[in-house]
Amino acid sequence: MENRMQEGAGRPLYSSAPQTDFPPRPAVPVRPSFTAAPVELWAALGSYLIGFLYMQLVLWVSLDTPRGWLVVFVLLFCAGTEWFCRAMGRRAVPAESWFWLACLGLVALSIGLWGHNGRTVGGWDLLALHGLAVYWTLSRTGALAEGGTGPMIWLDLLRGFFSYPFGGFFLRIRTIACRVRRTRPGKRLPGVLIGLVAAVPLLLVAYELLAAVDGHFAALMRLTVDWSWLNGELVLRLLLSLPVGAWLYGLAASCLRNKQDPAICAEVRGAAEQLRVLPYSTICILLAALNGLYLIFFVLQGSYLLGGFFGHLPDGFTAAEYAVSGFEEVCRLMLLNMAVLGGCAKFSRTPLRRSRVLQALGAALCGFSLLFVAVAGAKLALYIGRFGLTPRRVLAAWFILVLGVWALIALFTLLRPIRAIRLAVWAAAAAFALLCLSHPDGWIVRGNISLYAHGVVDSLDADVIGQCQGWDNRTELAQPLLDCGWMLGRTDEELVDMLGYMGHSGSNTMCWPLDDGRQLTVTLDPSIGLSTRAEIR
Repeated sequence: MENRMQEGAGRPLYSSAPQTDFPPRPAVPVRPSFTAAPVELWAALGSYLIGFLYMQLVLWVSLDTPRGWLVVFVLLFCAGTEWFCRAMGRRAVPAESWFWLACLGLVALSIGLWGHNGRTVGGWDLLALHGLAVYWTLSRTGALAEGGTGPMIWLDLLRGFFSYPFGGFFLRIRTIACRVRRTRPGKRLPGVLIGLVAAVPLLLVAYELLAAVDGHFAALMRLTVDWSWLNGELVLRLLLSLPVGAWLYGLAASCLRNKQDPAICAEVRGAAEQLRVLPYSTICILLAALNGLYLIFFVLQGSYLLGGFFGHLPDGFTAAEYAVSGFEEVCRLMLLNMAVLGGCAKFSRTPLRRSRVLQALGAALCGFSLLFVAVAGAKLALYIGRFGLTPRRVLAAWFILVLGVWALIALFTLLRPIRAIRLAVWAAAAAFALLCLSHPDGWIVRGNISLYAHGVVDSLDADVIGQCQGWDNRTELAQPLLDCGWMLGRTDEELVDMLGYMGHSGSNTMCWPLDDGRQLTVTLDPSIGLSTRAEIR
């Protein structure tokens, strides 16, 4: 009885019982705790100032704000980003980043010199300024997917505008919180700076609310300190600058923290190679058919298309009808040719450079593209010669120039391997930066006045002159308009449309005070209602 096993005692399993060995659970990767270097704290605190300056000097600009302050902001932004890179150990400056920094500086300088309200390039210069700033940051921090501009530029732009800044939107708060927890008891400066950054906007908002609650308190504070600079608009700018600064810091910090994975580009290239499915015969038929169609078109319509080169108009066409007809379609054909050539290069099993036939067909397509560009340029030149310059015609000329450069780059790509996309992007960016810096508004006004003085155009468009010259400083045109003879034989409405209404010094006399202290006086003949005398004295 003593040897009998008690109920509930453990028994060994029988040999017939199934033996189950459960595999060990995979180890859950432990996410490393967030850490931030001291330099990241200083950059995070500085981003509050950069965000406020952006709202004050770039986005929320009043009419009386000097335009040069935008250049100051760009300098501060670039200097801060450069300091952040060097402090984080990125001392080597990529060579390509100098190009983007130069383009950014040229566009910023053009806005600082000429302004961006009512200009030829419209708001495109301000949009380009933001794009260049983001792309320069990616290039300087070494965050470009391929280490430079290339076919993965679409991925770089997505990262630069969305993935990095919005993914690191709360990175500034995390950095400040991390450094506050790790601040030693003896070091008070970081804590003081953090307290000041948090206290200033809080006190401003609280003061606005208290002044609204008690008018006596507001009057007492005005007697003590001049609070005229504090208003609801300033408080709103401060509040809006918080997400702006977080976005900018998230962009720079994410670029420096994230390491580029070359496997992503390798996978994309491998997937692109899998797209080479079209046989040699298919590519030949496509290119030969398109070239044949273009050849037939130029043979049949050669006299019509090439008339612009010699200043001759086809029968039944006016200059306006000839220049406008087919201009946009020619530009679209050029883009279609570039798309077809790029598609054949990516989908063809046989690379175009390895086949003499494909190489010749591709070169012929590039030649037709250049011919289309020349036709479009001749049409535009004929139109400008008959009707003068306008902002849209200047932008069209810039676009034609860029298309021609792209066609040449495509032609060189067929002859030898070059970084075609990088060169194409560089050409477009450099051409736009130089266009902005050249002050197109000024030479549009001077060009139209010169064309009128030489009898090329019959009239001056007051809307174009006002848009380019600016509606507030049109009196600067008084002397050029007087020299070219435009002032005589004009109605009072035409004079007001061109120079703006300033006042009458008499029943038949109109006057405009000039910036140099002199005065433009125009005398009207009441019998015919036209100006008969104009002088500056």
